[in-house]
Amino acid sequence: MIILKLINTLREIKQVVDSALGEKVENMENDLRKSWEKARKQKDRDVHTEHCCYFCGCKYNDDNCPVVKGKKIQSGPCENM
Repeated sequence: MIILKLINTLREIKQVVDSALGEKVENMENDLRKSWEKARKQKDRDVHTEHCCYFCGCKYNDDNCPVVKGKKIQSGPCENM
């Protein structure tokens, strides 16, 4: 009996965690969309904003890549993902 209550409690906890994570991921996706929209409108677009990824790195092996350094926003999702 105690084990069944524990299992039900764990299921309830899992549902709460899954719900919270789902909402957080959705919020992150919305934030990314807004960033990409802003990046597409920026006037100082270049090869780095079009091809480099903040997470994956610079496509041109530039140690001073403005996207990797966080100075510019990449124009869209990573080409490798």
